[in-house]
Amino acid sequence: ENQFGEPQKVAVLEHRLSDDHEVALKDMRFSLSTAIGAKFVLQSKRDRSSYIRRQEAIERILSRRSVIPNLVDYFEKNASSPSADIHRVPTDEELDAFDIYDGERRIFSLDDDKRSAFKNIYSTGPIGLLQGPPGTGKTAFIAAFLHFVVTKRGAKNVLLVSQSHEATNTALEGLLTLAEHTGDPIDVVRVGEDGVLSSNIMHVG
Repeated sequence: ENQFGEPQKVAVLEHRLSDDHEVALKDMRFSLSTAIGAKFVLQSKRDRSSYIRRQEAIERILSRRSVIPNLVDYFEKNASSPSADIHRVPTDEELDAFDIYDGERRIFSLDDDKRSAFKNIYSTGPIGLLQGPPGTGKTAFIAAFLHFVVTKRGAKNVLLVSQSHEATNTALEGLLTLAEHTGDPIDVVRVGEDGVLSSNIMHVG
């Protein structure tokens, strides 16, 4: 790491010449002088590229060059809320469509807290933040939200992204399950290599 705590590239791993006992390096940036027991982090080209993209995105946000120029203001503690009413608030009758049962077994529903969050996130913008500990239904909430904007409010294209393939897969699985139970067909395309797709969404990859 450099003086700012950022990872610093020192060399490129020559994996064809490396084994369990010896690591071969090439393209050395400078002479290495390290103590016994020093640790290095191996980073793939994909991880490096991802890191650079995230770093550049943060720089654009902080310099107010992002698509939403004042995006950083949403996270300033003392800043006045720049959000505005942009969509009609969903009605309880519309959200009742997500109370889905298989006989007596509840498959999915939006409780009062989720309904309140749903209405707030959809009706105000241009961004929304949903926070909660694991297991509280955030992924299912996302699936319902996607289903709603496409089937009830006429959204033509929705881009779903995540920092992990697993989260994207799970949200899409929930969306497809909802579409199956409600009878509302939804066209989905999952972008990614076969190895990162779950078995339940391989048919849309």
